[in-house]
Amino acid sequence: MEAIKMQMTEQAAAFFKKEMAEKNEDTLRFYNLAGCCQPVLTAEFEPAQTDDKIEIVDNVKIAIEYAVVDDLKDVTIGIDDTGEEVELVLDGYIIPEPCGCDHDHEQNDEYNHNHN
Repeated sequence: MEAIKMQMTEQAAAFFKKEMAEKNEDTLRFYNLAGCCQPVLTAEFEPAQTDDKIEIVDNVKIAIEYAVVDDLKDVTIGIDDTGEEVELVLDGYIIPEPCGCDHDHEQNDEYNHNHN
């Protein structure tokens, strides 16, 4: 497995540190969630699992499910706070091709937050 070169924008690092402190969480975890045709990349604040790869990026602890490590190795984590919710942006992540069903296959933004 190649080394991870994951990066994070200053804006995203500040946002995640603030959110993690407010929610008393210490890990941002990326993992695959079952989708209708293929797994969907998901990110949530939750503890690392036993087999996760742990990275510290700009003092933010990130756990990455083994199945998605290669997909995220050259990604820059950012946020888009121009809308009503803050959205996770993964610059360099290749979204899998849709399978032809009616579901939206954009990355799963369970990690959206309302502006406060």
